[in-house]
Amino acid sequence: MRADVTRIEWLPLRCEYPQMTTPPDYNKLAQQYLSLWQEQIANAASDPAVSDNLSRMMAGWQSMMGAVAQASATAGGEGDGE
Repeated sequence: MRADVTRIEWLPLRCEYPQMTTPPDYNKLAQQYLSLWQEQIANAASDPAVSDNLSRMMAGWQSMMGAVAQASATAGGEGDGE
């Protein structure tokens, strides 16, 4: 059973964090981001299951793109918007 809404109360938005008083150090943030990214890539590359799944995915893409290229070549470029 649906209750009728008779009044909507809006609560003021409140931020959980204090206002920033100094600008962030973008170079430090970029270094942290790249460091984390490199660590994640290295961990993924050393995991045999991830490597196997990635190679299967790339093989699937390669086969799909080969089929697209072949279909495009046999179509003779028809429907290219010109």
